[in-house]
Amino acid sequence: MDIDEQIACVKKEYQRRKRLFPKLVEDGKIPRDMAQAEIARMKAVMETLSQLRALAGRRE
Repeated sequence: MDIDEQIACVKKEYQRRKRLFPKLVEDGKIPRDMAQAEIARMKAVMETLSQLRALAGRRE
């Protein structure tokens, strides 16, 4: 799986969490701080992969 596919997958999951987690917090299913941390982690993964893709592009 190439890096673009990985980024697309992580982006989709990030967007899903941003959409779903507020409702889970509202319903008392997960704590707000946990939801925020999970969303932040997925965003960090997406940003890291994007940076790696940019670095790889400079070397080619």
